[in-house]
Amino acid sequence: LTLNRKTHKAYNRTRENNFSLQGLLGFDLYKKTVGIVGTGKIGQAFASICNGFGMKVLLYDKFPNAEISTKYNARYVQLPTLLQSSDVISLHCPLLPETRYLINTSTISQMKSTAIILNTGRGRLLNTQDGIDALK
Repeated sequence: LTLNRKTHKAYNRTRENNFSLQGLLGFDLYKKTVGIVGTGKIGQAFASICNGFGMKVLLYDKFPNAEISTKYNARYVQLPTLLQSSDVISLHCPLLPETRYLINTSTISQMKSTAIILNTGRGRLLNTQDGIDALK
């Protein structure tokens, strides 16, 4: 929510006595699509929160669990589908050799240009330099 609502940017502006709202409006999460990579306990908790906002929930996990998709009114999809369809992508997977730099130039190019990435897992799930390059 802080990223979407640009709270940090607003905080910095107020420290400079700039109270303009221009450029600070985020978007409503209702009916937006969230892609959750990793459906362990934390990923499930996040799915529950997203349901509370009325978001469409897509899931990706190496080991899909039908009970989880039913419980959270979500759908398991392949990673490319999740990347292409999601407005918010949240990473909740462990750092393993196959997940290292899961988010890189190739996967970033599959995302919407307005997508928000939340990395709540390990730092090396996302190639930082590729992320920086994509923001330029």
